[in-house]
Formats: sequence, structure tokens, C-alpha cells
Amino acid sequence: MSTDELDILPKDGRTGRRPGETVVLSAMWALGRKPKEVEARLFWFTQGRGIEDIMVVATQAVPSPAEAGEQEFTFTLPEAPYSCAGQLVSIKWAVELVADGEAARWEFTLGPEGREIALDSGGGTV
Repeated sequence: MSTDELDILPKDGRTGRRPGETVVLSAMWALGRKPKEVEARLFWFTQGRGIEDIMVVATQAVPSPAEAGEQEFTFTLPEAPYSCAGQLVSIKWAVELVADGEAARWEFTLGPEGREIALDSGGGTV
């Protein structure tokens, strides 16, 4: 049983984000051993029917991480793709704190109004 602790959360608590916005996250880890690496990853991924895709947009590593620590990460969000939900597939955004195979995830929505776009069965917006 692992006693590893990892957490990553936005400093302002918001989950709705707009393209080009800067997000500042607070991360902490306590692993019981010195990790080889600790890294934050900004990425989008698909969920739904068929093959699920993932695209890492940016990463930030902690130089010489200790067994336990805290770190702030700052990412500027890209212009696209927007978060969306459809009957067959959805696009979601997240930042993960990864340490030697363990991970903590914070999910958020990215869109022009800071909201997910709903797709109807014809592929348009609702």
C-alpha cells in the first residue's frame, strides 16, 4: 500500500478558464523517498467511443526534488482546443503533478466563456 501524497490545485480555486489566461497552481508532494523527478504537465485528452487521445501542451519540472516539497507552477493556456462534450467524444483539460509514476490531477474547462461547449448530434453547438 502506497503512502505517497500528491496534490495540485489552482491558487484561485476556479475551474472555468479562457484561452490565453495564466493559471497559477500550488503543488505538494510527500513520497517517503527522494523521487527521480517531479513534474507538472498541462494537457488535453479525449474521452468517449473509439481511441482516446492525449496531447501534452507544456511541462515544468522541479529541479532536484526532495522527498517532500511544495512548488508553484504557472502555465499560460493555449488558444485551443476548447473543452467540449458530445455524444461520441469529449475534450477535457487537466494539469497533473507526476512523481515517479504517481500522479494527482486537476481538471478544468477551457473555452471562450470559461465553459465547455456542448455538441449536438450534428456536430454543431447547442
